[in-house]
Amino acid sequence: MRDAGHPLCRLKLPESLFVQAGAKAMRYLRKIVEVEDFSLDWPTPFAGFDDEP
Repeated sequence: MRDAGHPLCRLKLPESLFVQAGAKAMRYLRKIVEVEDFSLDWPTPFAGFDDEP
């Protein structure tokens, strides 16, 4: 991405990916970009309205 002119500064990845990738790979990735936890924590005000009674 950087070679194409798109700077990549931060990645948001799910915690499950950290486990799959392994500690060595994650250390290397953190040397290149900032890594943050990703979660779907935004509000879902209409959740549950699709459930049938």
